[in-house]
Amino acid sequence: MMAGDIIVRLQLTALPADLLLRVYEVLSSLADALRLHATCHTLHDVWTDHRTAIVNEIVVNQFECYPQARQLLARQPPGVPLEQRDLSDNNLSNLLQNAQRVEQVIVDIEQRFIPRLKMDDTTYGGSNTHDATLTQTERLRVIRTCYLIWTLCLSPSDVVHAKILSLRPRELFYLFELAHWARVTKFPTQDKWETYHVVMSAGHRLQMLYHKTYRCEAPKFQGLVSYEGPEALFVIWDHWQDNLKNLICRRPLSNLRWDVQAQMLEHLWDYEPGDELLIV
Repeated sequence: MMAGDIIVRLQLTALPADLLLRVYEVLSSLADALRLHATCHTLHDVWTDHRTAIVNEIVVNQFECYPQARQLLARQPPGVPLEQRDLSDNNLSNLLQNAQRVEQVIVDIEQRFIPRLKMDDTTYGGSNTHDATLTQTERLRVIRTCYLIWTLCLSPSDVVHAKILSLRPRELFYLFELAHWARVTKFPTQDKWETYHVVMSAGHRLQMLYHKTYRCEAPKFQGLVSYEGPEALFVIWDHWQDNLKNLICRRPLSNLRWDVQAQMLEHLWDYEPGDELLIV
């Protein structure tokens, strides 16, 4: 460095407030935003003054399965109404902690179950390969369902029954399967019995669906026959979605063409967020 050169150190807090707001908006996670606003008074003031805009940009647009996460937050004490847009720091911290707990379910599946898919070719639809992590579509199914399970665990029995009655068939299959997994892996808490009424209600609803619609027994999968049986995962996988559509819409497996009854029930297999990512 030559004599007379001037070193300019630009501090983040020297930027105008509108640029600091933009810094918040381009962050990739809620955790980063919460850490940033705790660093100094200037960034805390920007966060406080523009909390709603920042939350809408980061949380609503980037938080995985935000509507389901808010449903859970509404059930947890003190209960944050769904229509309340201005979330406090404590609300956001709880939202983040819940997401981290749900993420642990993803980790459990990837560490405890996916390795089995590579060892046992009868488990994963005739294929003995799967990436070490869930696909984005599989993640979405698991996350949405985990939030639903947790929310139901905090709900009165009549609310549980009404909610499960209103589920689309594909959601019902995901719930029934992952509620068994939640019981074995002690999600959402260490009390494995808190999911008992969810499993029982979902199983009863499946039986009702098939008895009423098709006059037959609901399909059973290995490991899901007994409440105390080992956990098993079938319907959450990408490759299984076409088979699940067959079970729900009763398409003949021989030619995959819908029969008359299935055509009338086409609405039972409708779009859900993430389907656009699915390639089968």
